[in-house]
Amino acid sequence: MNNYFISIFNHNWEQVYIKAFVGHLNGWGQIRQGGLSNYPQIKDWWNNNLQNLVAPNIDKFVHPFYIGAGNPDSEIIFIGKEMAADKSNANLMLYEQINNYIQWERIVSDYKQNPNQFSTGNINNYIKNFENKYDYCPLNPLTSSIIKQALPKRGNHYWNVLQNILIKYYALKGIKLEIQNFRRFPLYTESLFRYCFTTELNSTPAKHNGTLSIDRRSELLCNIDFLNFINRFKVIWFNCWVYLKKNFNQICDKYANYKEMIKQIFNADSVYACDKYEIYKSDNKVVIVSNNLSGAGRGIIGKSDILNIIDRIKE
Repeated sequence: MNNYFISIFNHNWEQVYIKAFVGHLNGWGQIRQGGLSNYPQIKDWWNNNLQNLVAPNIDKFVHPFYIGAGNPDSEIIFIGKEMAADKSNANLMLYEQINNYIQWERIVSDYKQNPNQFSTGNINNYIKNFENKYDYCPLNPLTSSIIKQALPKRGNHYWNVLQNILIKYYALKGIKLEIQNFRRFPLYTESLFRYCFTTELNSTPAKHNGTLSIDRRSELLCNIDFLNFINRFKVIWFNCWVYLKKNFNQICDKYANYKEMIKQIFNADSVYACDKYEIYKSDNKVVIVSNNLSGAGRGIIGKSDILNIIDRIKE
């Protein structure tokens, strides 16, 4: 696990989250002290308060310092506009979004103690044990029983698009990915999440949300450790162009606009632009800024657009 990712946790973002609950919402912040070491108590509190407190106020519980899912050591990161989760499913929100930071916090701690757990031969077993303890593992969401129950209702065209992009990208490198379709809920070593990392701009998950809800998330998005982590990827794909153009000053006020950020942080220059996407390149990376890869609305990136982008990556 790379040091850029590990460095994100030098700043205890969970404590920032917890402080927002001091003195209200029935002690939610207090019950989270200790992270996943308190998971049984966290789960019991959530279930006991689900109907009367949590469900009617789910937006208040959303974690602004959501990190993401997948392999932090992979070559490609996809940065979307928001997690396409159904906020009416409060239990799914707990496992997939609200506990995400403390899940990664524990994974990083486990890695520091015994990196061998994360070798190709051992990682599937590590994820299985993690899920048995905590119900969900962000290294590979697909093997979680929570996702297995939710996916048939959710559909998730987005993961299908990512899977196709990854297959085409690695084909450029002469590598045929041996990954199973995400709807078969494959183990990590056969999953799309082994080959990418995904995160979001928005604080609040919502399907087809038309507005930016950034709140305290900008503190993470502008944090140099988080930006350095993003910068380590060979391909950085922002599939949230409208948000970047209209709301960049809310996302990160350290730069005048997203183009300046790409130049200053990623040292990449524009090499191509059209009405659906822009491509920037440096000596060792490609930055793509595009419309959404899935969802509703005009200008969605289609199959032909993806093929054109992949072709330009290899130029």
